[in-house]
Amino acid sequence: MCDKYKKTLAQILLRWHTQKWPKMYAVIPKSSTLARVSENMNFTDFQLSDDEMKHINSLDKHQRCCDSAEFWNIPLFE
Repeated sequence: MCDKYKKTLAQILLRWHTQKWPKMYAVIPKSSTLARVSENMNFTDFQLSDDEMKHINSLDKHQRCCDSAEFWNIPLFE
């Protein structure tokens, strides 16, 4: 997909995210370099096909590498 659209992996994933949930979630890409911030914002000039969306969706293994509440030591219930 990166070669097909001439986009970075980050741009492909940003496009996937905004296509999948267009008005439900905010996408806030993070970067410490100005060039990468600018690059990340350039993902709205293409659309992923239904098959490409399904392919990316199929990569989800329903696993987490970190539970945010546990990571930050936040009690879930008080």
